[in-house]
Amino acid sequence: MMTRKLITLSALLVVAASLVSAQAIAPAKTPAPATSIAPMKVGGDVLPPKLTHIVEPKLHLHRSFFHSPKSCKVLVRLTIPVDGVPIDIHVVRSCNATFDKSAMDAVSQYRFEPATLHGKPVPVAINIEVQFKIF
Repeated sequence: MMTRKLITLSALLVVAASLVSAQAIAPAKTPAPATSIAPMKVGGDVLPPKLTHIVEPKLHLHRSFFHSPKSCKVLVRLTIPVDGVPIDIHVVRSCNATFDKSAMDAVSQYRFEPATLHGKPVPVAINIEVQFKIF
């Protein structure tokens, strides 16, 4: 009988802290609806989104994978629109196809309170690092 191995999975929200220039975040004279605004960067007056729902990645691995401890981090880039449901999800830093797919599937199910600019919801592009540790 195969013994059960412990898989520790954690996701870390890594928000790029680069500052956005005043030009990029200055409101237009006639502001467009929030849904048509290009994603902004977190920083300056743009406050980050708040993670409200997280889903642990699911892995289906062959038992030979467990012969030695493994660790890897997948960096996923996504846009958080004002409704808080991630879109435009893609891998920025890969481990392998299995981990990448698992990370993207999990992140697509995350939910957020939107980022804000002067108290109003705005879409932002952020990075999320999904860490896998297999023992």
